Amino acid sequence: MIMAAVEPLKRESEGLYEAVSELPRKRTEASGQLRAFMLRNAYECAGGEDWQRIAPVCAAVELELCSMYYENRVYDEKGGKRDLAQISKSIMAAKLTRDLAERLVKQSGEITARDRSKIVELLNQADITFETGEYLDVFENTFARMGGASFSDMISCCERRIYGINAAYFERICEIGGLLAGAPKEETGALENFGRQLGMGYQIMNDVADFVPSFEGHTTSEKEVNDTHRDIMHGELTLPGIYTLHHGSKEETDRLKSVFERGMQTPESELIQISQDMINNGSINFAIKQAKKFGREARKQLRGFPKERRKTLSEMAVVLDSNRYYNSLRKLAS
Repeated sequence: MIMAAVEPLKRESEGLYEAVSELPRKRTEASGQLRAFMLRNAYECAGGEDWQRIAPVCAAVELELCSMYYENRVYDEKGGKRDLAQISKSIMAAKLTRDLAERLVKQSGEITARDRSKIVELLNQADITFETGEYLDVFENTFARMGGASFSDMISCCERRIYGINAAYFERICEIGGLLAGAPKEETGALENFGRQLGMGYQIMNDVADFVPSFEGHTTSEKEVNDTHRDIMHGELTLPGIYTLHHGSKEETDRLKSVFERGMQTPESELIQISQDMINNGSINFAIKQAKKFGREARKQLRGFPKERRKTLSEMAVVLDSNRYYNSLRKLAS
């Protein structure tokens, strides 16, 4: 259904279709479409039946995600530095995948007009919060801006950024699941809280993964092997970096500051050393503990639902306890 939504663009331009369809195709071919899966399970946790009825909305939340990823490519240079033509295509793809997501929702005949309107409103809210998070990520949650701040102030700014770029969207998706299931306000609120906590944990896990060296070869549908260490090379503050700045040795702190200053010119050998520093000084472990904490809080939000209905949704938090990124980083420990 995701690719079917993009297919009409072929009639306009093969080039346009190729530019827009890249990420939707990768999402379709991926082993799991996390946001669609979460929406379905939030819907079923709240008592919804016949998830096929909401399949167009499941596809829509994946297209909305593609829009966010296309835009993030411009800000973070995901997949490498791009020229003006490539940047322009990413911006066009971001706009079109967002429009196609909304079209899917509006054409969902199995859903009431009132619910369709509310879902579009929630997607709009997610867009605004995402843009706010991206602004924080690029302009405020940086070493250049926050380098002299206290540990608690850095953490606070970083968590605002995490909420904006990821957790808020998880929150809205779970709210949509409750809405489509016709759940009472209390249950929908619990699902929203679950989504927010899970989204915070998942983004921290993603930030930890940024320190996995490229030779480990870990990729996803939106993250290339060579995207590793890109956060610190862009001067962005994530939990491991914040911990090192305030709790690392002078030598470790100086090395990290040097990367913030030199950015993309930093040799890979020095980036690997930063990862080793963060493993050895407890920075990675600190971030992992925070991710696990958000996972526990997420599971707590589901206690009011029957076990058989909450089981699959609750299991989504398990990956925050153990995953391939954590395992790869442990290999670097001295």
